[in-house]
Amino acid sequence: MITFIPSQANAAAENLAANTRGSLIGMAINVAAVVLSLVLGWDLMGIAVGVFLYRAGELVAKLIPLQRWARTLPSVPLSPDIRRRMFTFSGRSTGLMLLQILV
Repeated sequence: MITFIPSQANAAAENLAANTRGSLIGMAINVAAVVLSLVLGWDLMGIAVGVFLYRAGELVAKLIPLQRWARTLPSVPLSPDIRRRMFTFSGRSTGLMLLQILV
């Protein structure tokens, strides 16, 4: 679910190549993990670790170009009211995401 955020930010920045590279890197990690798991007899645990590594690799590969792009944006100070509202919204959103993970 977390990979969705940089994917949408890259799409908003019209940098779809970053999403494609991230997906390709993730798929390469996944294929390598499945092959290693089958060859070395790691069974389901190897596949599970491979899925985690695949998602983590995809996330990192999408975040790096996004951070480069975000550094070029101007820094604008936020009013305390907007800052408080944003933290409240993101806190509730994070809580709902954690609940969704559990369910």
